[in-house]
Formats: sequence, structure tokens, C-alpha cells
Amino acid sequence: MKKVDVKIVILLVAFFVIFSAYVFPLYQKQINEIARKDVTLLDTRLSYTQPEVIELFTDMGTEGREINRFVSGVVDMVYPIVYGLLFMALLANLTYPFSNRQVKWLRFLPLIIMLFDYSENLGVLRMLSDYPELTADQVRLNSMLTTSKWMFTLLTVTLTIVLGINRLIKRKHK
Repeated sequence: MKKVDVKIVILLVAFFVIFSAYVFPLYQKQINEIARKDVTLLDTRLSYTQPEVIELFTDMGTEGREINRFVSGVVDMVYPIVYGLLFMALLANLTYPFSNRQVKWLRFLPLIIMLFDYSENLGVLRMLSDYPELTADQVRLNSMLTTSKWMFTLLTVTLTIVLGINRLIKRKHK
């Protein structure tokens, strides 16, 4: 895989910032106003239990759950493409000078995050449809998907930072 053009990386960063700083906060604010309190949506938590999900869905009310359904089913189906391509591009550029195959595969790590994120979104949609009849196993499985998403996100971000620092150090010594 070749290096990714900096213009593409900048475009992906712009979309990432739009989603992170504007789109998601906008819907979060709407749900908070409906709930009349600050709520933490499932995909932003590290884990959750059946009673926590039932409390959240109850607090959101029908209108808040419909907004959550739209966010999980539409907005958060596009977002993984944005952050996935962004991190793949960054990792491709940061691993470009390495010829070692063990290093080059790291650029595909964001695909694992995307897989967990899509699975989590489908699970949230299912729980929203099944509410209030949620099973403990259903919630436990989705919570594990959420935890796995965040673990691989942490790994990917850490790897990107370490490779970036490595690149800066090597440039400084040239």
C-alpha cells in the first residue's frame, strides 16, 4: 500500500471533526433535552448492564429513542467509514517506510474497530426495538461489543501516536 495523499487525510480529518464536534453533540443535546437531564448513550460508554440500559431508554422516552435509532442506524453507520479510513490513512503513512510485513498489517487495525462498531450499532437498534423486553444476555453481548470497540480504538490511537513519535524522532536524527 502506498502513502495516502495529504489532501485526502485533511479531508478525512475535516469529516471526523464535523462528526465529533458538531453532529454527535447536536443529537446528544436533543436527547438530553428530551430526557431533561444529561444521559450517556450506550456507544459512548465502556460497558453497561441491563438495568442501566432500561433506565437509559426509559429516561429518553419514545422521542429520544427514535433519535437514538436514527443516530445508531444512519449517522453512526457513516462515522465508522470516516474514522476507519482516517486511521487507515494515518497508519499507512506512518508504516510506509517499514518493509516488515508484521508492521504493515497494522494499517488494517481500524477495520476491527469498524466491525465492532457496526455490530454494536446493530445491537443497539435491536435493543431499541425490543425495549422494554431486554434480556440480560442481549445486553451483555452488546456491552462486550462496545468494550471491544473501545479496546481496539485505544490500541489504534496509541499505535498511531507511537508511530508518529517514532517518525518525528527519526526525522530529527536525519
